[in-house]
Amino acid sequence: MGPFFQRFEAPLRKVQVEQLRRELLAWLEANAFPADTSYRVATVVDELFCNTMEYSGAAWTEVGAETSGTDVALSLRDDGVAFDPFEAGQKDYSLYLASDTDRRLGLYLVARLARQVDYRRGDGINEVRFVVEAEPPAPGRRRPPRS
Repeated sequence: MGPFFQRFEAPLRKVQVEQLRRELLAWLEANAFPADTSYRVATVVDELFCNTMEYSGAAWTEVGAETSGTDVALSLRDDGVAFDPFEAGQKDYSLYLASDTDRRLGLYLVARLARQVDYRRGDGINEVRFVVEAEPPAPGRRRPPRS
């Protein structure tokens, strides 16, 4: 099965989060990823998409996913306000957790569920890329060949 791609136009709504989750889970199932991996991928996408919806003011958001060996590589792109989740020492989550910040712990969750998380901004576009390490295929199931 080919890569996954969805584009959403503003205004972003909760119903789009639910639609995205359903379609992404179906794509992961079609690619024979086990439930644990699918849950971690969907949770990370939910968190990042909801952050974009609530805070960015984006006119559009794109979500892409593809298999990379036995991992799932994903990206979220939007044209909203720049926000680097790792700016000002945010990579040290022990400090983040101990701080009096009013932010929720979604970024901490993303960092715990994904093996790699990167952010970049270029030409007015935010892009968060992350990799979720896949569990082995469920017993008796094989992943389809990659194209």
